[in-house]
Amino acid sequence: TDRLTADAIDFIERHKEEPFFVNLHHYAPHRPSVPRNEKLMAHFMKKAADPVTGQGAGAPKKKKEMAAYATMVKALDENVKRITDYLDQAGLRDNTILIFTSDNGFNGGQSANERLRGAKGYVYEGGLRVPALVNWPKKVAPGRSDVPIQGLDYFPTFLQLAGITDYTGTLDGTSLVPLLHGKPLKERALFWHIASTYKNPPCSIIRKGDWKLIQFLKNGNIELYNLSQDLKESRNLAATHPEIAQALLKQLTTWHRDNQAPLPPSSQLHRE
Repeated sequence: TDRLTADAIDFIERHKEEPFFVNLHHYAPHRPSVPRNEKLMAHFMKKAADPVTGQGAGAPKKKKEMAAYATMVKALDENVKRITDYLDQAGLRDNTILIFTSDNGFNGGQSANERLRGAKGYVYEGGLRVPALVNWPKKVAPGRSDVPIQGLDYFPTFLQLAGITDYTGTLDGTSLVPLLHGKPLKERALFWHIASTYKNPPCSIIRKGDWKLIQFLKNGNIELYNLSQDLKESRNLAATHPEIAQALLKQLTTWHRDNQAPLPPSSQLHRE
């Protein structure tokens, strides 16, 4: 973690007189859970468990794993600060946008979040929800947004911020620049497609507004959740809200066809 940050700062230092882009993927926090140091490990071992998320709770072995994980999160925090401190010292902060995000939900083996169903690898919110923090002094006002976005949105956002208008490739995402300036994004559907079995059977997902529909690709069964009222996805509303389920399913089926999304060999579904 320290080495990757040092390399990133070195790169910025060498390119600070011109536009630069840094895609910094720290490995931490990730298994194996390696404590940052003994002092931090002792601190988190003594820290009371979070009664809301369940973080830090459980048997001694589990608590030790979580404490080690927490020291890795702390290390990541410290290294993010190293980057912001450098940008401040170099006079680059006001002209640099920072985005902090992740590639999957929390690891259930190292941490806990009882507010969500599932964890890394699952198709429920515990596996799909990730941080999305944006910092750009004097350009992005501090605040929160409940507008759903996805990782595919960052590339078109960077293109627009850089003033690039002649890109001819396919863009699967939408620029977030309006949202960053406090303006609304046009409502759209977000899609996920998992054609093989991992933590869940093969399925496709559509998220539109507050509603999320999952279609399992082997037997066609569906689950429908209202995430604004049931973030933990504990109540399948497919039977009680058939009109919403069918509208979302129709849009998902169209997306399947338009994108030639593969079905598993044992699927009972037939594509038109």
